[in-house]
Amino acid sequence: MPVSIKETLANLNNKEEVFYYLCPVCGNIEKERPERYLMCNVPGSKFIKY
Repeated sequence: MPVSIKETLANLNNKEEVFYYLCPVCGNIEKERPERYLMCNVPGSKFIKY
């Protein structure tokens, strides 16, 4: 499920490191790297870790 802006803002003061994964095709951001992204059929290995 894509990460919401509210959820991202709520984690700004979080002390632990959090990573997100960006789909290079559609731009959606996920909390975990999927094996294959169902929205645009991109393999998870193509996701960019932030």
